Amino acid sequence: MVYGSNLDGSLSDKTDLLSHIIESEGLLPQNTVMIGDRSFDVIGAKNHGIWAIGVLWGYGTEDELSNAGADGLCNHPNEIYDQVST
Repeated sequence: MVYGSNLDGSLSDKTDLLSHIIESEGLLPQNTVMIGDRSFDVIGAKNHGIWAIGVLWGYGTEDELSNAGADGLCNHPNEIYDQVST
């Protein structure tokens, strides 16, 4: 399933979007990981107690993601497995 904001602008806030996804999919936040490239992704995840991995090949910078509270940072997609398997 793919989720994102709606054309009317609803669910554009990551915290709201993640609430919708958690409810729709019946997810447990403690068993969920958010992988994102902007501070909004990390903040949305942290607002739900979700572990957040910041990826550095997107739009956000290392400082932006770290300052938002990312639990881990990856320079390359191959590094994601190492982050989630620990």
